[in-house]
Amino acid sequence: AQKISKMVDSNFTSKQILAMSEEELAHFVHGCLMDDLRDKWLCVIDDAPNPEDDVESAAREHVRAFPFGYGKVLITSRFSAWAQDRGGTDECMEVGSYSGAEACNRVKWLMGSQWEGIGEEVLELVTALKLFPLAIEQAVAYCKENLVASPREFLERMKSAPAGSLKA
Repeated sequence: AQKISKMVDSNFTSKQILAMSEEELAHFVHGCLMDDLRDKWLCVIDDAPNPEDDVESAAREHVRAFPFGYGKVLITSRFSAWAQDRGGTDECMEVGSYSGAEACNRVKWLMGSQWEGIGEEVLELVTALKLFPLAIEQAVAYCKENLVASPREFLERMKSAPAGSLKA
């Protein structure tokens, strides 16, 4: 962060950076990652879109333009094509989803007696989270931290909250 700060201070004012287009800003950041910060960063690209889709998407193009090979990158995606898209040289690990029963058991184990006797609500919760292990872990952590009384209460909060605003 300090190196980027120094590069920003020496090359651009914050006013200039704020005036950059999305494409210019991406180019600037990618340049920093490929030069001064080479091999000193980790980027997580979560829920990357299918690289084989014909549908053009800005998110997919940003991911494709990313300076892979200059640092560490962790891509999470439901699409295994990312392994082939990167030339097959990167390490890949497939992480599947839970079964419905596994997901419910995990939630019940994590929540302990707090959510006893509300199995249908737990199933509703894990189904809404598409049985994804990380999503379930994050939801349960939020519920424990914020003393959420039931899975249904969490789902209501999730529906009414702006995207990304449920913070533990």
